[in-house]
Formats: sequence, C-alpha cells, structure tokens
Amino acid sequence: MQCSVVLVNGHVGALERSNSTVADYLFHQSADAKCNLGQKSLQCGRKPDCLKLWLAWKRYGTKGLGHRVDLAMANAALLADKVKADPRFHLLIQPQSCQVCFFYLPPSLRARAAAEGVPALYAQLDGVTQAVCVRMQRAGSVMVNFSPLPDQGLPHFIRAVMIQPRVMAADIDFMLEEIDRLGRDL
Repeated sequence: MQCSVVLVNGHVGALERSNSTVADYLFHQSADAKCNLGQKSLQCGRKPDCLKLWLAWKRYGTKGLGHRVDLAMANAALLADKVKADPRFHLLIQPQSCQVCFFYLPPSLRARAAAEGVPALYAQLDGVTQAVCVRMQRAGSVMVNFSPLPDQGLPHFIRAVMIQPRVMAADIDFMLEEIDRLGRDL
C-alpha cells in the first residue's frame, strides 16, 4: 500500500536534512544506524496514515477494528502481568495503551536491584537495554524498540508495542525468554 519515490541527484544528504525528525525514541545511533532509512523517508512524517486508517476501516469495519484494539490492549496487559511477576524484569508503569515499557535485569544486577532499587541502576540498565535490543535485531529473533525519557530521568528501556493481531501468549513468552537468553551475560 505504501509506495513513494523521490529521486535526488547530486544532493548528498538532502533527504535526511529535509525529512529527519531527530526522534530519538524511533531512531538510534548505533553501528547499524546507516541501515535505518526512516530519517530519509517521507513516510516518517506519517502523513499517509489517514489513508491507511480509512482502508483498514473499510476492510475490518468498526467491530473488526474494535476487536483489534481490544486484542492489542489484552496482549499489553498480559505482557505487563508477565513482566511484573518475573524477577528478571521491571515494569516501569502499568500500560495505558498497547505499549509496555520495562527493563531487563540481568543476573549480575538482580541482587542490587532488590537491595538498592532499580533507579540506582539506571546507568547500567541503559547499556543493558541497548545491548539486548541490538542483539535481538542482529539475531533476527525479535524486533522490539527501546527508548529513553530524559525529561523523566529515565534511561533507555524496552518499549514493546503489542499491536500485531497475530501475537499470542506463546510469542510473548518467547520474547521474554529471548531477552533473557541474549542478555544474561551482561
């Protein structure tokens, strides 16, 4: 459904300069950042989304879209419950939408987190979060984003958006196990 083409000749960096949103929560500075075309894309502005919404509404109808929203919220609540119940993780806030924000606590930090509290470990958790998410992306096993909230004093945390309607409880379990598998040595 999405097809946009702009051809630019002889103007290196023009697309990035004109379309970049410098949205740190979407685009991360890493060795793989050059592969992220979002900063150079017209789509990053999200203007065509109203057409996609209208087409989805035509396809699924009001009840169908409502079901998808309910499912996304149920999956977010399920993930949040699993994170809260598992000592390997720390839920930042009970989700108000389909987005679940949490930290992974590797074995090397769990005792300190229990004794000193998670905020005392923010500097270490910032690096843990980024390392785990990059490892998952490179492994091709799970694609989950991470984001800081510097105005709230929060370092990078895992930001899982549970909007995919085909996600099942087993997928959520797999994601949590994969985070632990790829991060337990940190």
